[in-house]
Amino acid sequence: MASRAKMTVAGFLGGAALGTMLSSMIQHNSRRELFSGRPFRRYMALTYLRTRSDVATARLLQEYVMWESNATLKKRAQRILRGVEARVA
Repeated sequence: MASRAKMTVAGFLGGAALGTMLSSMIQHNSRRELFSGRPFRRYMALTYLRTRSDVATARLLQEYVMWESNATLKKRAQRILRGVEARVA
């Protein structure tokens, strides 16, 4: 029984670590997708950029806000931009 419990815990921890790693990879790759033709990819890129607080990110988001035609994504980008600017200032 103790062996089975250890295997269950090891499987759970391994799955959690793998999930975290894959999520991080997807978000990192999404930065390139900010100007993609696919709205979901742009959404993921915004999610990734939300965690970055530097002047380059703020400039990129300013360009994106001017470019974006989808109202929902544009509003999200504006909120993220305000947060990035507040952390940079």
